[in-house]
Amino acid sequence: MEKSNSEMVFESLNLSPRLFINEVRNAVDDLLGGAFGSFLDVAPKLLQTEGTERSAELIEGVECVRDLVFLKVQQRMQKWEEYCLHFCFSLPEDFSL
Repeated sequence: MEKSNSEMVFESLNLSPRLFINEVRNAVDDLLGGAFGSFLDVAPKLLQTEGTERSAELIEGVECVRDLVFLKVQQRMQKWEEYCLHFCFSLPEDFSL
């Protein structure tokens, strides 16, 4: 497949839009995973439900919320990625260095 003008320009500058987008998506995933992980570590202690049935219900509920949040964030990140590739990392055809 032939490279576009934008791809050739970014490559000549040793820049990778795809790498940038992947790094941002990974950082967002890590941040969300860490936030929910920390909450699951602390919440049972704060609510004094450790080792009880309520603790298991809390964990199940938080995991359900986490899944919904991850789904919505992934959908929005997909739209952000498309926007970046189409508008931020797209150069006019007559652009040259």
